[in-house]
Order: sequence, then structure tokens, then C-alpha cells
Amino acid sequence: MSSTRPLIRVLLLLIIIGAVVYVLHVVLSALIVSNSKILPYVTDIQLGLDAALVGIGGYIIIRIIKYALENYLSTRADKVTIRSVSLIVDLALYTLLVLAILSALGVNLTGAAIGGAVGGVAIGLAAQTVVSNILSGIMVTSSRTVRPGDAIILQSWIWSPPIVGEAERVTLLFTEVRTVTGNLVKVPIRVFREYRFH
Repeated sequence: MSSTRPLIRVLLLLIIIGAVVYVLHVVLSALIVSNSKILPYVTDIQLGLDAALVGIGGYIIIRIIKYALENYLSTRADKVTIRSVSLIVDLALYTLLVLAILSALGVNLTGAAIGGAVGGVAIGLAAQTVVSNILSGIMVTSSRTVRPGDAIILQSWIWSPPIVGEAERVTLLFTEVRTVTGNLVKVPIRVFREYRFH
């Protein structure tokens, strides 16, 4: 029963928010009848109320999904994998929420999609290395290719003597390797995807 209480609370909160927005629509309609100065702004006010409802409700739903997902993964995966999955879920769900809010505001999403595609290509070209590192980090951490405590030998043209040591910390962008000489080296995570290691 205790696991369903948060869900019931959230559903009640969504119902209350919906009721408040409905009451505000009714009050707005009554104000229009009594005051004609508001008439030109009625559509904008209603769209704003609807967008607020979508934004607040969507945020609550995203929090529920993340809470359920993190509870599910907490017994099945390590913290790095949970953070990686959480980042992907955040990007996907908040992108959908922004699109839903824009749609509730009456924005033509076709025009926004075309502009977003052009902007996305420009940003993608500019951030290609960073995005590649993040995606490599997600792949390496979720597949557990490298874990703290693993022995590592990296041999590449980048490092003239090979890096020999033990992985201490694995993040989305870097892996900290404690070498046999005691030095701490931060190795970009994409190295573990591109080069052979032992």
C-alpha cells in the first residue's frame, strides 16, 4: 500500500491542477461578459493557462516516471548506469514536454521543427566531439566495459609510453586511471571505445 501512496497523491494533485485551470477558465469567461476590454486577450490568456497546466502536469508525470525508473534500476544496475539512463530519459521526456507546451501555446510545430532541424545541424556540427564523448560514455558505462578496479593497459600514438594502471573512477566523459607509478591520469572515455585495452 505504501508504494501506491505517492502515485495516488500525484494523481490527486493533477486533478486539483485541472480543476483550478477549469475554474480559471470559468472566471475568465465571466470577466469577459462583465468587461469587454479583456476580449482581445482572451485567447492568449486561455492558451497560457492551458500551457501552464501542460507544463506542471508534464513535470509531475516526468518526476513519477523517473522515480519509478530509478527504483526499478536501483537493484539491477550500478550508479553510473543509473545516471546514464537518467540522462537519456531526461533529454527525451523534457524535449517532449517542451513540444507539448509549445503545442498548447498554439505554436505551429512544423515551422519549429524545420527551424529546429537547421539549428540542430549547426549545433550538432559544433558539438560533435562533446556529443561523441557523451554517447561513448553512455555506451561504455552502461555495458560495463570499464569498471572501477579494472586493470588497464592503454597503448596509443597519443601516449608514447603505454598507460598501465587501475581504473579508479568511471564517468560519462573521463576515466580516472591510477598508474603503476602512482599518478592519476584522466583518460577520455571514448578511448575505451576506439582503442584496444587489456
